[in-house]
Amino acid sequence: ALRKSAEDELNLNVEKGVPLADEALKPMVALYEKVTQNISKAEAQREAANSALSAADKNQAFVWAPDLLQTANDSFLQGITAFKQYKLETATEDWAQAKFQADQASAAAAQESQKKNAEDLMIATMKKIEQASQATVVTPDDQIVAPKPWNGQKALQAIPPAAGSPAAPAPSAAPAPSTAPAQPSASAPVSELLPKDGTTAVLAEKSRLSYLEDAKATWEQGVAQLKAKNYVLASQLFLEAQRMVDIYMTLAVDKLYTVRLIPEHRDSLWRISGYQNIYNNPFDWPKIWKRNQKLIQNPDLIYPGWQLIIPPQ
Repeated sequence: ALRKSAEDELNLNVEKGVPLADEALKPMVALYEKVTQNISKAEAQREAANSALSAADKNQAFVWAPDLLQTANDSFLQGITAFKQYKLETATEDWAQAKFQADQASAAAAQESQKKNAEDLMIATMKKIEQASQATVVTPDDQIVAPKPWNGQKALQAIPPAAGSPAAPAPSAAPAPSTAPAQPSASAPVSELLPKDGTTAVLAEKSRLSYLEDAKATWEQGVAQLKAKNYVLASQLFLEAQRMVDIYMTLAVDKLYTVRLIPEHRDSLWRISGYQNIYNNPFDWPKIWKRNQKLIQNPDLIYPGWQLIIPPQ
């Protein structure tokens, strides 16, 4: 009877104790779940921050935005320290800040890189146009148009930033070709008349004369977009201007040659072609004749003072 009474009392106490134990464990279970959630949240934020930092490195933020990248790295390290101390909310905030700063560094790096690329293209295109503007142009009827040197630096200073997207460039009117034959300068050798850059552009159509002016207009639009910080559009315009210059210079020849009067060694197409500074091969004389057939009716008969267009070898 005593044993049964003890067992009954024990069972009664167990029945009463289980609910009490459950109630006592609930705060601990809730705390565990909260800590687990905070750890997961912090780890997810850490991964996001780490990915953002990797993207910033890929965009070379260490070159273009080093201060922003350093700030992001500092915030990331602070998050690691807080996480080790189980300051999970602080760690999450630090890593969120690191991600934000890394994203800023990436954006700044991308913009600076685009700016540098656009600036390089601007200078390269400007030099290309300047070189083309110094070329002597020969029209289809073999009239020589004197070079009109263009100063890119001077034009650069006069261009304001673009207010919006540029309009398509209007076709430029082709300048009228000179009707007078070009005369050798006083400093040029009697035997040759060369442009300053050693290039003579021969254009298949008179309308091709407008390509250089179109290139200048497109370059100016690119500069305006560059000043307005529209770097991608500026780069596209500079590349388009370069293509226009390439078209303008497609049929370039090497030089012009002025036939000389040398009694003891009379100029002929054979001898001219054999000169070292021409083709260094007399058998190439038909190239000169074919290019100058409007002037040379008989390849055996050329006259002093004639200016011959020398096509590329």
